[in-house]
Amino acid sequence: MTTDRTICRYTTVRFLPYHDKDEFVNVGVLAAFPMLGTIDFKLEINHTKRITDFFPGFPKSDYKRLARKFYETFDKIRSGCIETPLFGTDEAAFNSFFELLTKQHDELFQFSRSRTCFTNNPKAETDNLFVRFVQQTAASRAPAHEKEMVTRIRKQLKDLTAVDDYVDFVLDLGSGMNMKIPFMKMDEENHLLKAIRPLYLGYGDVNRITDHGGGWLLRLDKAREQGILPDRTLIVVGGMEEQNPNKSAIIDIMGHIRKIDKIEVTAKSDIEMIEDFVS
Repeated sequence: MTTDRTICRYTTVRFLPYHDKDEFVNVGVLAAFPMLGTIDFKLEINHTKRITDFFPGFPKSDYKRLARKFYETFDKIRSGCIETPLFGTDEAAFNSFFELLTKQHDELFQFSRSRTCFTNNPKAETDNLFVRFVQQTAASRAPAHEKEMVTRIRKQLKDLTAVDDYVDFVLDLGSGMNMKIPFMKMDEENHLLKAIRPLYLGYGDVNRITDHGGGWLLRLDKAREQGILPDRTLIVVGGMEEQNPNKSAIIDIMGHIRKIDKIEVTAKSDIEMIEDFVS
């Protein structure tokens, strides 16, 4: 491991099979190290369930074939940089090359806007970025528990004759980040009035609680900063059963979320609060 901090420019690889819908899934990362003249690349090829689940009409075999072809192109560039670092110590020339390399094209695979960080370990940074933007993004997609919570809340709204007031909605936070809200209420001018979002945190692993809960804390705070939160948002937290040994970690996450303006937090079992929020 190096002891000096090295600049890393990175971008996520997005898969966009249907450009008219402007929907994508993060499937890889490209990392560049201008001070070293090298690039690194990691792409999801084999574990495709979350990708094909998101785009059910796109054949798994087609994704794997296209992903392998895309991977081979950048693997050759990576190998070439390792053998002969690009442009020596000319960081400006290397940055120009990186911009050209990640230029947007009307293809199935596209790159996000590039970002910059520092790293003490360039060899491990690509893996760290892949976990952060691909694997954790996959883990943060609504797990089975949250799908069950959505079903239960929808039934409750139906019982309250309010289900038609709410629609499935996505808040775009920029930089490839978004907030999927299964229940959003708007007025006739599309002003965001109320949102209900289930959040399951009843995991046996504290790290999983903090990863999933912290990811939503980040999203909510970012939406607050951008002024795009609805007038009221109710986060319904699941997994607060008494026997859960990690209950204190869940309470901690709930406390942080509750501090955000326009956000209300309740436990899954608190039916009355949900009814009061809807009415």
